[in-house]
Amino acid sequence: MVGLLVPPIVPALISSAVTRLGPAPRFDFVAFLGLSGVFYFYYAVATVGFGLPAFLLAARFNLVRWWSATGAEVAGGAIVALIFRAPNPPQTHDCVVLISQGAFTGFCFWVIWRVGEPIKARRQDSCEKCS
Repeated sequence: MVGLLVPPIVPALISSAVTRLGPAPRFDFVAFLGLSGVFYFYYAVATVGFGLPAFLLAARFNLVRWWSATGAEVAGGAIVALIFRAPNPPQTHDCVVLISQGAFTGFCFWVIWRVGEPIKARRQDSCEKCS
């Protein structure tokens, strides 16, 4: 569960930091926090919509690796870039930003999953010893 909730935070913070509301050149912290929540929602939906099915498929075939998680979210970022500008073709900037954020999100998901995997194995080992 943590692997699905934490990775979208960084792309949401980056997107809200580079998005300006209005002509003001200075940084507005309240707008930054508000935009972070909005962006986080959309990045979390994309992570669950694209990343979770890809993870379940990879786990089924024992193929959960850093490159598979990153690749799945790269594909998810490309799909989001296509949806973002539909019906027009995506712009190069959108593709670069969304695909790189997808890659980062997928890699973060894998790191969190990888850290949690030994804990899960230790719990199973301790339960088997009790039986």
